[in-house]
Amino acid sequence: MSASGMPLDKLSILLGALGVGVGLGLQNVVNNFVSGIILIFDKPIQVGDVVEISSESGRIKSMGLRTTKINAPNGAEIIIPNGNLLSQNITNWTYTDNFKLVEITFEINGETIPEEINTIVTETLANLPLVNNSKPSQIYYSSISDGKYKLLIKFWCSIYRTEETISSARQELYVSFKNKGLTFSS
Repeated sequence: MSASGMPLDKLSILLGALGVGVGLGLQNVVNNFVSGIILIFDKPIQVGDVVEISSESGRIKSMGLRTTKINAPNGAEIIIPNGNLLSQNITNWTYTDNFKLVEITFEINGETIPEEINTIVTETLANLPLVNNSKPSQIYYSSISDGKYKLLIKFWCSIYRTEETISSARQELYVSFKNKGLTFSS
């Protein structure tokens, strides 16, 4: 190099600047790659898990060394770099089991007492196959006055059939309350 007349000090400065530029450019690639390795060995999430990450939710479709793909409920496929995945809070709905606590509300009118309402709710939920009855349901009264009751009912169901279970529970509770002569506020 020196025989060709090119000064080595200028070349070393040029190569140094080029090395810094390449290093900064590869920073995200290396971050995502190392994060992918951490995800593979630590296993906070796995393929098939239902997760919420930041404002996105869905089922993990695949995990690579650089990105993780999530199928959203609306049909979209979300691709998240693994570096972003590890730097955010992750809610894994299926890490320990496949059940989720859901809630529904009712406003009931009629001559009854809370114990009768509790019995109706408990029996109705016990007869629904989609409700997980191994975990107890919860009944809360946010308001009680002359013949008026505001209820918050919480129960466990499969994470994969949440909306279907809530809809079915609403329908069956409605029928059960109507059969006992109770009406509903709008």
